[in-house]
Amino acid sequence: MTALLERLFSSGTIALFAAGILLLETVLLLRVLSNRSSRQLMLWNTFSGLSLISALYCALSGMSWKFTALFLSLALFAHIGDLHIRLTTVKNSSNDQP
Repeated sequence: MTALLERLFSSGTIALFAAGILLLETVLLLRVLSNRSSRQLMLWNTFSGLSLISALYCALSGMSWKFTALFLSLALFAHIGDLHIRLTTVKNSSNDQP
């Protein structure tokens, strides 16, 4: 069991499993979510998560640090997009109340 875990982590394969689970979860949740804002949040959140998992894969598999930095930068961009939608939604909903 320890040897299996060592191979999964040292090769970065564990990150690929995590990405697959995240994508499956996203597909299932997008089928359930009907609100446009919720769907947008889900996509931005998935983009952020996949970027972080990709950075982890790059680091674990011994790729150049430049790829890790690229994916971390993409995760920051996705996080900012997610925050923008969340703050816009909160602002719009507070304006609707008397």
